[in-house]
Amino acid sequence: MTSNRYSQTRKNDRKPLRIFQANVGKIPPAHDCALALADSERYDIVLLQEPWTARTDTRSLTKTHPAYDAFTPVEVWNSNDTRPRVMTYVRRDPRLLAD
Repeated sequence: MTSNRYSQTRKNDRKPLRIFQANVGKIPPAHDCALALADSERYDIVLLQEPWTARTDTRSLTKTHPAYDAFTPVEVWNSNDTRPRVMTYVRRDPRLLAD
């Protein structure tokens, strides 16, 4: 069986997926620190429990980081009862595809 150049390149391009997990206890500096540490250590996926969230009259807010795309299980939250209890961040990398 022969392999083409594309499949060989893809095999050589593989690397382990690095996952970072933390409970940040709804504390804004802990949330920021977790994202900064994950980025500095080049983690691909960041899983945060009890993320910091806030709500204004028109917006649902949480922490972001320029190296990651953020995903929440709910799009909008109106109160403490409906806020996300977890958040997932995926590194902005052309080799990673998150939907």
